[in-house]
Amino acid sequence: MRPRWALDAALALSLPILTLFDFWTGPDFGFSLFYLLPVGTAAWRLAGPLPLALAVASAACWLVADVPFHGLSLVSAWNAFTRLTMYVALALLTQRVRRNRDDLSSLNRQLETLLRQERELARTDPLTGLANRRMFDDALRRAVSRNQRDGAGIAVGLLDLDNFKRLNDTRGHAAGDEALRAVAAAMRAVMRAGDIAARLGGDEFAILLHDCDETGAEAAATRVFDAVRGALQPFGLRELGVTAGVACFARLPAEGEMILAQADRILYGAKSGAKGRLVMRAVPPQARTP
Repeated sequence: MRPRWALDAALALSLPILTLFDFWTGPDFGFSLFYLLPVGTAAWRLAGPLPLALAVASAACWLVADVPFHGLSLVSAWNAFTRLTMYVALALLTQRVRRNRDDLSSLNRQLETLLRQERELARTDPLTGLANRRMFDDALRRAVSRNQRDGAGIAVGLLDLDNFKRLNDTRGHAAGDEALRAVAAAMRAVMRAGDIAARLGGDEFAILLHDCDETGAEAAATRVFDAVRGALQPFGLRELGVTAGVACFARLPAEGEMILAQADRILYGAKSGAKGRLVMRAVPPQARTP
């Protein structure tokens, strides 16, 4: 990009050059139209008073080139004034169009930012910043399609905070919200790249682990489970904990709801016994409807 001073210099030098050509071509050739070029360029490219100064200078240069042929008469003065009016009007109009274009571009950028934020809010949980149920369901559908294409295994886990209502009742909802944010931060810190953590609602969270067998899923899920349990300890309630059920799939059902139903069944079994534990099960392949 050329520096500002280079453009200023080129525009300033253009006027004496145009004046010389206007003088050489004589009075029979109308040359005033060419003065519009530096005036319009300055008005489009530069802000401030320089375009107006060029408009005045262009009218003066035309007058200088015309005086040797017609003398300094009332007619010459009037013609110079009309050209001055035309050049100033062009400069002001061009600057106004440029400002309107810049304002429109700025408005478009603001709208794009707002739309991007709106789309992000529609797919994330506003309290924790994790994926919401809608985004998690979309990820499950993509995982099903990928599994049908290349057989990539996944694991889906549901995590439920034990006795979370007691934290809200004894410490208040502000403490409950702080605990949910702490859990989300702990999950993000240990999740593998490409895996997804989501808050499905209330104190229920979910994880989607891509490209893993049962051993890899157990290792990844254990890291998340331990991180969540550690995030809850500073809140000082001995009963506050987490129970998790993880379903590991080599072949996926056709519907994402069936995948969540398997993980929910495992979680329910874990909570019906001793809470505060992680239970994993490998789900055998099921017959698919053609």
